This record gives sequence, C-alpha cells and structure tokens, in this order.
Amino acid sequence: MTLAELLRAANQGALEAQYVVGLCYANGFGVEVDKSVAERWFLKSAQAGFAASQYELSLLLQERDENDLTEAIAWLRKAALGGFTVAQFLYALYCESGVGMAANPADAFHFCLMAAERGFYPAARQVASMLEDGLGVAIDLQKAFHWYHRAAELGDADSAASVGRMYAGGIGVERNEARALEWFREGQKRGSPWALLALSSAYRFGELGQSVDRDKADELGMRAKELIKARAARGSSY
Repeated sequence: MTLAELLRAANQGALEAQYVVGLCYANGFGVEVDKSVAERWFLKSAQAGFAASQYELSLLLQERDENDLTEAIAWLRKAALGGFTVAQFLYALYCESGVGMAANPADAFHFCLMAAERGFYPAARQVASMLEDGLGVAIDLQKAFHWYHRAAELGDADSAASVGRMYAGGIGVERNEARALEWFREGQKRGSPWALLALSSAYRFGELGQSVDRDKADELGMRAKELIKARAARGSSY
C-alpha cells in the first residue's frame, strides 16, 4: 500500500491506517520525519481506543517533555489496559521505579504479570524476580520457579541460568544437580554470563558432579566477565 493510499484510508477513519501513517512520520518511512504530524495521527486512533497508537503517542509525549509525564503516563496506562504487551511491561517498570508517578510495586507486579501471561519473556523474568524477592507481591518461590522456567522456555538466556540456580539450590523446586547442570549449559549456549559463572564455580570446586578443572573454570569466568562488560556498554545488566 502506498503512502497516498494509507493517507486516504486514514482520512476515512481507518484506525490501523492512522497508526501506520503516524509511524511513517515518526520514523521517516517514505516521508521526512515530522513528530508533530505523527503525534496528530497517533492521537486520532488513540482517542478511538487503538492501543498501539496510545503507546506510540505516550513515547512521543515523553520525548517532547521529560519534565511533565502526566499525559504520557496516562496514555501508556490506557495502552496497557488495552492489552498492548510492551506497554504493559513498560508501565510496570515505571510503576516499580516511580517514573512519572509515585512508586507502586503492587501495580508493577499486576501489569508485569499481564504481559508475562501474554508470552513476553522479559515480563515473565521480571515476574519471577518479583515473586522471589517479594516485591509488590508475597514471596512465592514455587511460582517464581514457574515463571523463570516459562521465560527460559520462551528463549531468555538469564532465566535459563536462574532455573539452573533454583535446581542447584532446591529453591522452589526439588534439588536436582543434573537438571541444574543442563539448564546452566543451556544458558551458556544462549550467552548468559550468570550461567557461565555458575559453570565456572562448578569446575573450580567440583560441584554438580563435575571434576575439578581450574583451567576450564578460569576460561568460563573470563568469558562471563567479557559478556558482563559488553552488556554494561549497552546499558543493560540482563
């Protein structure tokens, strides 16, 4: 569909077309970037309840005025309540940290769980962490294990390491060294530094049924440090 066709559909009230036109102007797809025009198109469909536009509108408003996030947060919440998964997770993070609002760990858990239940693995990992630490919800180690396992099944490397850690320590699940080793190796394959550190410890101290191998332990430990540095450079601890 050409931009002219999209604009025709948008002017006729098609919410999806209004959203896509907004994306075009926000990102310079086929047109020059014009955030004010993008905002107007997002607003049209956002007011009609289109959650994706509500989310994009929230991002533009946050970018426009970092000192007053009231309107931006209101649109983000609407997008989250409308079932937009990324909005649910971002709103949960804002609730937890108190961005644009008073910190509310209970709301953070609620919205994070909504995103996790829709299969968004960063949210599943966060739900597991909150259940393990008792942040915004009562500590429940069995449920924490469930959500780490779910996030790992969805492809998250660090959650695979967390599953291994819980199997190794019998946390929220019956202790099982073989399963712990299996999950640590899975995390290693996916590039989790925490899985590498766990395996380094296993070889250094002869844990999880492994023979002591200091050279292998050192190699794994060094690779873990390199991954952690690379993540820090990207601004991510995950």
